[in-house]
Amino acid sequence: MTVSKFQMYASPQAVTRVERPKPVAAIASAGALLVLTGLAVWAMDRQLTTMLNQMDAETLRQANATLSQFVDQQRRHLLSEVNVLAEDTRIRSTVITPELDEATITDVLTDLQKSSGASVLAVLDVKGKVRSVVGADEMRNLDLGSSSLVKAALEKPSTYVWTFTNKVRVLGVAPIRTGDDVAALFMMGFELGEATFSGIEKTLGAHGAVVVGDKVVSKVANNPQILSAFQLAAELGEGEQRLIRTDRDYLATASPVSNLASAGKTVWLVPRYQHVERVGLLKIATWAPAIFMCITFLVVLWLGLRKANQEPA
Repeated sequence: MTVSKFQMYASPQAVTRVERPKPVAAIASAGALLVLTGLAVWAMDRQLTTMLNQMDAETLRQANATLSQFVDQQRRHLLSEVNVLAEDTRIRSTVITPELDEATITDVLTDLQKSSGASVLAVLDVKGKVRSVVGADEMRNLDLGSSSLVKAALEKPSTYVWTFTNKVRVLGVAPIRTGDDVAALFMMGFELGEATFSGIEKTLGAHGAVVVGDKVVSKVANNPQILSAFQLAAELGEGEQRLIRTDRDYLATASPVSNLASAGKTVWLVPRYQHVERVGLLKIATWAPAIFMCITFLVVLWLGLRKANQEPA
C-alpha cells in the first residue's frame, strides 16, 4: 500500500515527553550527610576542648605540687642547717656572754649569711624577742615569744612557713644550749620569692604569687594583664578553681602556701588552652571533614540548580 504525502504530514505520531526527576533527592542526601558530619565533628571538638581544660587543670596541680615539694626540701635543709649553726663556736661564744652584744652578733650573722646563702639570719633571746637580725629589718626587736615556732624550738630544731606583710619565708629555729639550758635561739630562713616562682613558671608555664588578704606580696610577672588577673583571683577560696577573664582568659586556683603557713595563700594562673599547640593539627584535622562535606554540598546544590534551570518548561 502506498502512503500519500498528505497522509504522512497530516497524521504525525504524537511525541511522548519523559519528565526527568528533579535533583531534590541528591541535594537532600548531601544536606543530611553535611548535618551528620557537622554533629560528629562538633562532638570531637568538644572532646578536644575538654582535654585542653584537663591539661590546664593538671598544670595548676603540678605547679602547686612543685611548690610544696620545694618548701618541704627547704624545711629539711633548714632543720639540718640551723642545728649545725646553733653549735657553731662563733655563735655560741657570742651568745653565751651575760649580755647579748647586738653589734657583735650582727657581724657574725653577716659573715654566716654570705657563706650560707640564707635570706635571713637572727638570734632571739629565750623569751623569743629578736635581738639581732640580718636580711629582715622588719623583724628587728620583734617579739615572737607567743609563736608556735619559737615554743617548739625551745625543745628541738623546728621549721615554719611564715607570711610577713610583704614576704613569705621558710624559717628554721634551733636552741643554742649551754649544758641543759637554752641560752638563746638561732633562726635561719629562705625567702619564697621570684626565684622560686620563676623556676616553676619556666618549667610549667604557670604564673604564681602569694596573696595576703587582697595584696599580692610575692610574684614574678610584672605584666599588668597578669597582675590584674592575680587581683581578681585573690578572692578565690582555698581549693577553688575558676576562669578569670581579663584581656586574656586564665584558669586560676588558690591553695595554702603550706599547711604550716600562718597566713596567706598561693594563687596560680595558667593561660587558658596554653597547650593548644600540642593538638593544633588535630583540631584542624577534626574540622577538615566538615569543611570538605560543606564544599561537596555546595557543589551538589550548584549542579542541581543548574540542571533544573537548563530543563525546558
